[in-house]
Amino acid sequence: MINSAESAGNKAQITSGFGLKGHTFIMFNFCIFSLLFSANHGTVVSLVALASTVNKDQSGLQNGVFYGTYTLSSLLFANLFVTKFGAKGAILLGMTTYCFYSLCFLIMHYLDESQVGLKTFLVVFSSTLSGVGAGGLWTAQASFFSESAKKHAAITGQTVEKVTGLYATVFPCFYLSMELLMRILSSVIKFEAPVNGTKQEKDAAENNKVMLFSIYSSVAVVCTILMLVLVTPMKTKVARVPIFEKITGMFMLMCKDPRVLLLAPYNFTFSFASSFLNEYLNANIVASSNVGWFGAGLVGSAIFASTFFGALIKRTGLTKVVPMLAGSFSFLGFILFMFIFTNEQLYNNFEYLVPIYVLFGVGRGIWESTMKAVFADYFGDLPQPAAAFASIPFQNGFAGAAGFIIFGNIKSDAAARDVGKYFVAAIGIAGIICYLIADQINRANKRGKAKADQASLLSSQGANGENGTFTKN
Repeated sequence: MINSAESAGNKAQITSGFGLKGHTFIMFNFCIFSLLFSANHGTVVSLVALASTVNKDQSGLQNGVFYGTYTLSSLLFANLFVTKFGAKGAILLGMTTYCFYSLCFLIMHYLDESQVGLKTFLVVFSSTLSGVGAGGLWTAQASFFSESAKKHAAITGQTVEKVTGLYATVFPCFYLSMELLMRILSSVIKFEAPVNGTKQEKDAAENNKVMLFSIYSSVAVVCTILMLVLVTPMKTKVARVPIFEKITGMFMLMCKDPRVLLLAPYNFTFSFASSFLNEYLNANIVASSNVGWFGAGLVGSAIFASTFFGALIKRTGLTKVVPMLAGSFSFLGFILFMFIFTNEQLYNNFEYLVPIYVLFGVGRGIWESTMKAVFADYFGDLPQPAAAFASIPFQNGFAGAAGFIIFGNIKSDAAARDVGKYFVAAIGIAGIICYLIADQINRANKRGKAKADQASLLSSQGANGENGTFTKN
């Protein structure tokens, strides 16, 4: 809790040009940040899903390089970017590199099939650049999230855990809604001509493809500029540490705090399932014209799950363990369809594919909201919280890169299917067990901290009593 004098001081310091003050401005600022961040990022995730359709020959390389550099960046540079440039500066850097990823698709459209070398260079360059920026982007997003929540809690006197639950509901709503919009665009704008289409139909499809890529690129660029102009950084004191510790902070934390590694299988489950869905299901099971619609359904169910569980936690005080387990069981339910049905039964069959994408969406919605709130609860009070937040993109990127490389290079559909279903099932089960262990460790840490604080308070009161007695005598 914070006393009223300190709360009043915080309210006086935090104002905006929109006439808003205190926690109202912090929430408004966070909403603007979430909207711009989400629209920019929505262009990239939509293109990642489309890569296996519009860039079949190099989609595995493109997404593999992106997630690979994303992983290395989160390991080596994410903490450095945030501590050096601040959360907003690192976010702007990441959003700028995302613009290159979107522009790559537009440029490649104008290259001939014979220009394989140039296409490969563009794929590797844009994926590497955006991957480096993405590593710091998500760490900075978690820092901005945590900083905003802590300031909001300080002003209102609420617990940080309660406010992170609120912010963990707000951000996914913007993030997933913008992704939903971007994915729907790829289905509304018909960019593929019928197999036996006329020349006019093929020309129209090509023009639509240019329009789609142009929209994505424009949205990415405009949102980056607006982020620079409109969003106020949430500045907090950052512990001064040597640059070597900034670079290696996440690795050292993984060695010291078992909770970081125990949360890894949960992140791996989402990432590996995501790469399996994008590289295998979207490429082999879903007709290309329906990829956007199924993706939109996935995002819609994710919005529902994040909002529902966020509201449930806020109104009932429900522990975050419940939605975390629900997310794990959703991913396991998603992959269960791969054990039960054949490709022939699943191919473009809405009866089976709708529940598959809905289950994945529920799991993803919880991963985007509750899981990140768990990280903020566990590690938000550390001297270098960015070091802990960097582990999210590192773990996500590591599993994602492995998945895209595997599914982009396994030529046998049967082999890719078996690898996907067994890996996701095994990691999903491990994720449940490891998360429950991490939760017990965190509860024990809280109890230990509460006892230490109480002992310190009693000791302080005893010392004051002794001083008072001495003065009186």
